[in-house]
Amino acid sequence: MYKIPDKLKTNVRYIRSYEDYLDSDLYGATFPNQVVLDVETTGLDPFAGDEVFAIGLGMLVDDYIYIITYNVNDLDMFNMFKWVLLNPFITKIGHNIKFDLQMCAQSDIVVNGDFDCTLLMSRLFFRDQPAFGLKTLGKLVTGVNYTDAGWDDGLKVYLRKAKSASTREGHAPDTVNYSSVPWDIMQTYLENDIWHTFILYYVVSHTVKTEMLEAYTVDKGATWVAMAIEQRGIKV
Repeated sequence: MYKIPDKLKTNVRYIRSYEDYLDSDLYGATFPNQVVLDVETTGLDPFAGDEVFAIGLGMLVDDYIYIITYNVNDLDMFNMFKWVLLNPFITKIGHNIKFDLQMCAQSDIVVNGDFDCTLLMSRLFFRDQPAFGLKTLGKLVTGVNYTDAGWDDGLKVYLRKAKSASTREGHAPDTVNYSSVPWDIMQTYLENDIWHTFILYYVVSHTVKTEMLEAYTVDKGATWVAMAIEQRGIKV
């Protein structure tokens, strides 16, 4: 387990609605030049009609991690934070952010600016790590297991029951996806992903950007090229 400042573990504030934002210290504050971005989608293939249905943002402001989550149909929240996505001077951080950016592009959600990918960084930082999923790396850096903590229990239980019911009704299991899950369950799941991405970035980014910058720059460049090719309709 890695040394993580207590403030990053305990000083977490959640913005779950427009009213939460207006009542928070984040309202009127200066936003940082780096934010964690995570999206939830109806599936995993942006080229097969899958799309974004929820967006999460995470940022450090005045020693507090603010985690903002909203459904794209919540127009008050979507329009309030659209400028963060559009701002070319704010770097977007994500775990396998290539997926998030592709899904946003296919959903006509414009995201500008540079990006940092904790998946690319982790492959350099944890050279001998056999798996690089966010849950695996989250346990590695925090010492807390998603499953043991029960953070995704609600999601797993709901999906299992919903898929079973869908199958009994004669539908294919894949007709049930994350967008079918009640928002309060999905919101908690998204918040945990954002927090773990934030902590992971804190652990790996300094070393990668100082001691492994050349390799990371090459990997980022390859990711940009792959995204550009795929968005033109040529899968790689």
